[in-house]
Amino acid sequence: MFRIGEFSKLTQVSIRMLRYYDETGLLKPAKTDKFTNYRLYATEQIPVSGDTFTIYHDMDYREKDVDMEICAPVTRMGESTNGFVYRNTESVPIMACTMVYGSFENIAGAFFSFANWLQEHNQHKMAGTSRQIVHRGPWNEESSDQYLTEIQVPLMKI
Repeated sequence: MFRIGEFSKLTQVSIRMLRYYDETGLLKPAKTDKFTNYRLYATEQIPVSGDTFTIYHDMDYREKDVDMEICAPVTRMGESTNGFVYRNTESVPIMACTMVYGSFENIAGAFFSFANWLQEHNQHKMAGTSRQIVHRGPWNEESSDQYLTEIQVPLMKI
């Protein structure tokens, strides 16, 4: 069993987010010490903890009022409450992926490169809205130069 600080380091998920996941039921500790109230996590919970991602539902780029969904895998479906909705995310058979290193401002360049790739490989077209998985961000990196974001864009063959 790992205390919350140890588990945070292992999974690269901040202590603050782990507490939030506990409160909302997204990722409950395997056990809570009855004397100290320390949250204790099991090794089996590691794959569940670091796979959050964002799905953007807007079909066009927006600076404000972005329709997005934060997704996190859970071990079981719960009851939707207080703005949290449990649902299955649809699988995507063909996905173009790229990794973006550095500041979030670099993400626009990745989409520009993706657009060029699509023009060169015209046997594919976009089949839905993109996903972004931030593997390293402000919660586990001091410098934005160290951020790592995965961009996923669903495709279909034409």
